[in-house]
Amino acid sequence: MPTSYSIEHAKSGRASCKTKACGEKIDKGELRIGSSAPGPGDYDITKWYHVECFPFPRKLKSEGETCQSFVESILEDDEGVLNNEEKAAEIIALLEQKGCRKKVGAETGETLPQGASDAIAIIKRNAELIAQEDAEDDEDGPKSKKVKTETEISEVDRAKAEILSMFSSKKVDELKDILRWNKQIVGGNKDALLARVIDAKLHGRLGRCPSCLRGRVKLTDEDGGATVFCSGWFDEEMQVRHSCFYKAPAAQAPRLQPFYTEEPTEEEKEEMEAQWEATKLGSAEAVAAGEDGMSVVAKLVGGIEDFDLSSNPGIKKATADLVAAVTGIVDIPNDEGKARMELGKIVAMNKSSSKEEILQAIIDQFGLQAVNEEQSKTKAKAATSVCGHPANAPVLEAIMELSSLYFKEGNGNAGGTYRKVANAIKDLDYEVTAENAKGLGKGKTKVNGIGKGSAEKIHEFLETGKMAKLEEKRAGQV
Repeated sequence: MPTSYSIEHAKSGRASCKTKACGEKIDKGELRIGSSAPGPGDYDITKWYHVECFPFPRKLKSEGETCQSFVESILEDDEGVLNNEEKAAEIIALLEQKGCRKKVGAETGETLPQGASDAIAIIKRNAELIAQEDAEDDEDGPKSKKVKTETEISEVDRAKAEILSMFSSKKVDELKDILRWNKQIVGGNKDALLARVIDAKLHGRLGRCPSCLRGRVKLTDEDGGATVFCSGWFDEEMQVRHSCFYKAPAAQAPRLQPFYTEEPTEEEKEEMEAQWEATKLGSAEAVAAGEDGMSVVAKLVGGIEDFDLSSNPGIKKATADLVAAVTGIVDIPNDEGKARMELGKIVAMNKSSSKEEILQAIIDQFGLQAVNEEQSKTKAKAATSVCGHPANAPVLEAIMELSSLYFKEGNGNAGGTYRKVANAIKDLDYEVTAENAKGLGKGKTKVNGIGKGSAEKIHEFLETGKMAKLEEKRAGQV
């Protein structure tokens, strides 16, 4: 059994931090990170550390894990500590100070800033060069230096330097207020806060993840904000966190406007909330293609006769009328018999409700067809962007959906297993086909994180276009 890692509040004050440089007691209620490995008997041995003292494992670093991926995907969190995005960002920042950052771009030779502090230092250097440029404009003499700086500093970098001058004198609490007004992450040191403010001022507020359609996109601290990612979302109803693998260049991230540098009014706050809710539809195309449920209800209700739900024949007629009315608009099952059965259940459960309320219940359960189609396109595009080989995106989507459905029914073990499978598929740099799929789970071609059963499901999906277990779980959600 491999080493596992967890985070929790200390249950007592008895345990000591196992870092040699510390060795102090961890106070009761203080956050701590545990490293658990099999002991000599039938039990595990756990070593506890202060968060700021935790030594990032070399093995994980060699496997390409970073502080961010460690916190978001590896660290077990039974107490839900990491559901607070601000707290998660603070923990990542503390771990980075311990030196767990991975050198981004090392494989390609690309030089990228190592964290927010490097990114801000680069912007400051550019600002100094621009200031020298401006000074030369007022002087006579050779322009060689000016030509050089104009060539090296892009328009985007010039804009960042200008924005930095606007906010660099702000105190930490003032920067946090600005980010909080715009519903952005407020954890980290001043450089991290400045990097987020500069990015949002330049491009707009970071919006909803186009892949999972539930999480909020965040700047990646480790590459100085060159990319963005989504770590997933927390299901309040099921009390389960769902992972997401979305990653993209910061310039391609979903954005919302405007960015507020002063506290928004109550009316502006309501507009921001409405804007955020509208993005549940997915991409801008989805928003444009689909109407909201209320407007669809208003259009449909006039064409449906009044219901008499006091008898079975009345329920059957109402169901048939509803199926006819919503076909092609609401994303109900294609099979008419199944559609009648599913809509009949909704009618029977809402016999005392109005036509409008029943129609809304149907839309809430199945969604609008045009919107669902656009959401599927958006998710497919996002899955393609994160896969080591783009052809594996459909498999990744199917496995991620299966993981989420297991979590929804309360089976965290199976949900976590398929989340690991999805993570393994995401990182593959070759195409998974029906011919090589079974080899992912056994023998010399076995991939870490994928077992025999999972490999057989992947083979089934690639061979037939469907996965029986996924269809079963989908049916159970209806």
